[in-house]
Amino acid sequence: MSNFISEMNFIKEKPALYLGKKNFTILHGFIHGFSHAEFVYKIVEEYSNLFPLPFHFFHEYVRVKLGYHESTSGWYNMIFEKNNYDEETSFDEFFRFYEEFNNLKIQNCVSSILSDENIYFHINDQSTPKRWIGFDENGNSVIKPLFSNPEKILLMKLSNNLGYLRVILTQKECFLVLKFSQHKKKSTEYFHMCFGEKLNWIKDKWDDGMLNNRKIVWTSSNLMD
Repeated sequence: MSNFISEMNFIKEKPALYLGKKNFTILHGFIHGFSHAEFVYKIVEEYSNLFPLPFHFFHEYVRVKLGYHESTSGWYNMIFEKNNYDEETSFDEFFRFYEEFNNLKIQNCVSSILSDENIYFHINDQSTPKRWIGFDENGNSVIKPLFSNPEKILLMKLSNNLGYLRVILTQKECFLVLKFSQHKKKSTEYFHMCFGEKLNWIKDKWDDGMLNNRKIVWTSSNLMD
């Protein structure tokens, strides 16, 4: 993330030097190429802080700010469409949103440490979201609970009227649900679906020490808002 932020700052300051001109489509191509190079050369960003959120969440940020129901079309198409496909206006809009995105804050936070009952529910209840792993030696589908060894869940209200971020801490990973929820009730329903109704919520405060070498990953939402 830090390298990407640096690149974006350089482009914002001197677009003609990096892109040839102030052009939103060229900017999108540059960012896409940057991301593709990271993928090809297996450059994995190590996150020691939760914020700024991974750039993948920028799709969701733009969705909320521009009033789209889904983010599947991507930040580029949403921004371009809302600005009547004007290259310079869309370029400026991108950097306005990107700066806001990088400055997101947690307004308040609640958490619940998962009990043995919650974990049992997650593993055994048929309504719990499951993930497809593959096939066993007999050709049968292997489906496992969505989260392995979950320990704690957090619900964070974000700044800038963005809604709620849902976080699940497991032994080795910090899962972020890849859909900002505008409604607290819907967010808690997601956790009830995963871990049962009996959750002991308390007021909390996020500390990056909670990551404790956990890898930050994200998962799609199994509950539509």
